[in-house]
Amino acid sequence: MSEENKTTLVNRLWRLCLRSPVSVLAIVLLAYYGFLAFVLGKDAFLNKTIMLGIVFLWGVWFFLKNIIKILLIVAIIGCGAYGWYRYANMDRIKCEESGREWNETTKTCEDKLTFWQEIQNKWEKFKKSAVVVEKISDKEHTKDKKDEEKK
Repeated sequence: MSEENKTTLVNRLWRLCLRSPVSVLAIVLLAYYGFLAFVLGKDAFLNKTIMLGIVFLWGVWFFLKNIIKILLIVAIIGCGAYGWYRYANMDRIKCEESGREWNETTKTCEDKLTFWQEIQNKWEKFKKSAVVVEKISDKEHTKDKKDEEKK
């Protein structure tokens, strides 16, 4: 039984070496330079730098090997994000495509206003808010007078 396990383990290692020789080479080189740097202590800085270079080159190789998959995944994510944006803002986009303007406060589609119409609308809003502030201040003023009269 142990012979069968050894052969399957050896077969697995052999298949791994055949399937990915660059990874096996990188692992062997990392083990070699790690042994030199950490166990034997021979020129530790140089050996550690070589190990970093091997890891970097291994990462670049892995990236280039899988670039099609990475680009495909990025494209799918981008298409999904674009579709979600279009779906979430469908009303606003349709309104702007028809040549009108989307009002964020009322969430309605309105005709475009000229410069002077916009100024007039803002002036009307300002006057309304000024009237509200004036009414509030009048109420407070009359309340203060009543409080003084009671004293």
